[in-house]
Amino acid sequence: MLTEAQQKVKQELEELKVNRILFEKARTVSPVSSQPKIKWPIWVLAILTGSFIICFFAVSLTAPSSINISSYLSKELDYNKKSAKLLANSLSHPTLDAQQAKKEQRMLWDQANHLSVPVGFKDHQQDFLSLLEHRQMILTYLSETGTVNPNILNRYQLELEVKQELALDSLTKAFNKQNIPYHIHDDGSIQYWIGQKPFDYNIKQNP
Repeated sequence: MLTEAQQKVKQELEELKVNRILFEKARTVSPVSSQPKIKWPIWVLAILTGSFIICFFAVSLTAPSSINISSYLSKELDYNKKSAKLLANSLSHPTLDAQQAKKEQRMLWDQANHLSVPVGFKDHQQDFLSLLEHRQMILTYLSETGTVNPNILNRYQLELEVKQELALDSLTKAFNKQNIPYHIHDDGSIQYWIGQKPFDYNIKQNP
């Protein structure tokens, strides 16, 4: 027989044993969820990294290239010079084949229409194509009329000057949107800068 004191010690030991068993079972059944805490930041980091890469490439693809801008405007000026020369020759030499000039003018329009337009310059391209179309209309008039009416021709030429101004206005708006510095000279020509390099744009120059 255990004495009363021994019984008390035994009871305390049994209670400690039971408590330890319950504690160990609790740890086995409900482990501390440390793994999700480790995985969650990794997933967040992966998502953020992926989003950053996607945004970087999206900006790279949509941002206007300085080389593309200067190259596009250079080709545009070349087409404009050829277009203006075709019209000037037809006006100063009525005996020239206006039909041929009209055909060549249409080819210039097609070439300009198929240029790769830099981001932010779409409105300017439309105004430039409208300018070429107007020269096409004047050549059509010259090729289809027997006697040129000076009043009609003057009106066409005034409208041509307006379309030149509209093309210049949309160009400066594109420069402003793309933060491209530029300066407009008194003769209407424009000098703009890509980086530190200057470029000239003169849509009103004589052919």
